[in-house]
Amino acid sequence: AAVREGDPIYLADGRVRLRALAVESEEVHCRVEVGGRVASHQGVNLPGTTSGMPATGADDLDWVDFAVEHDVDLLAISFVRSAADLEPVLERLRERHSTIPLIAKIEKPQAAENAEEIIDAATSGIMVARGDLGIELPIEAVPATQKRLIRLAGRRSKPTITATQMLASMVSSDRPTRAEVTDVANAIYDGTDAVMLSEETAIGDNPVEAVATMDRIARRTEQDLPYADWLINRVDIAGEVSASVAQGAVASTYRLNLAAIVVPTMSGRTARLVSALRPEVPILAISQRKETVRRLNLLFGVRCALTEQWGELRDLLDDSASIARKEGIAKPGELIAVTAGLPDQELGTNLFEIHRVP
Repeated sequence: AAVREGDPIYLADGRVRLRALAVESEEVHCRVEVGGRVASHQGVNLPGTTSGMPATGADDLDWVDFAVEHDVDLLAISFVRSAADLEPVLERLRERHSTIPLIAKIEKPQAAENAEEIIDAATSGIMVARGDLGIELPIEAVPATQKRLIRLAGRRSKPTITATQMLASMVSSDRPTRAEVTDVANAIYDGTDAVMLSEETAIGDNPVEAVATMDRIARRTEQDLPYADWLINRVDIAGEVSASVAQGAVASTYRLNLAAIVVPTMSGRTARLVSALRPEVPILAISQRKETVRRLNLLFGVRCALTEQWGELRDLLDDSASIARKEGIAKPGELIAVTAGLPDQELGTNLFEIHRVP
């Protein structure tokens, strides 16, 4: 139903190109214009079509149930075109009383056009899936689109994953190309929270080397990020109590030479706000909820620790400096920032204190 005579059809990340010759009720007859190897579970791209097929079908909702039953940390939704495409999954999660955050995969032109509403609706941010996006858009438009998406997510304090073909040559080689190294670094310079390997680790010959290489690139690139500029210009904090308090906590790390920021959190929202402002010191998120601790590992600069059940938030705040020392992010005598939200105030993140590490 989505294909018309003369349409191009791409398989295997665009490496194989077909041309539709005739469309019947159950079949599409094609001519192979660019041949190549295909395998099971690879995607099909229909660039330029506006198919009525839902982003989430009945089978996908079964996988949502599977995710809930097995405590999956995050769910990524493919082929999102608008914020409405996330609603069936959000509704299913509400029915199952689950709080699994959603990541919207941006891989359709319509998604790039509707990016702002999608970012607002995606509870855990977006993935810039350059593989499909590079087939659906003119390939020369992908870099500018990637930069815009990372910038829009940053303005809204939402994390971004940049994915697909980042170290593609390492599927068969033990070293990446210089262009691939630059690609990974540029995504980090633009402000992505995470860089993701796909076929390099799924089917590649050198999965461990690929991860180690990605790690080295990230660590070196992070030494040169514009942290001070991002503190002021990266996030839209106008009229936001939570974002303003988080900005004050991050700014104090520069003015007072603080060793770290400790964030007691239940939902993870305060840690996300602090991370979006890109402090140059470590962020330690502490929570009594194991699902929060696992999910927060996606965020830039955040380390996580599981704490025991606490009776009063005040007790945890007072213990934050000791926890920072125990976790190895601050030494005795150093100062740290502690920021959190007091639930009885219903203002979100509204508390910021300075503690000395015992």
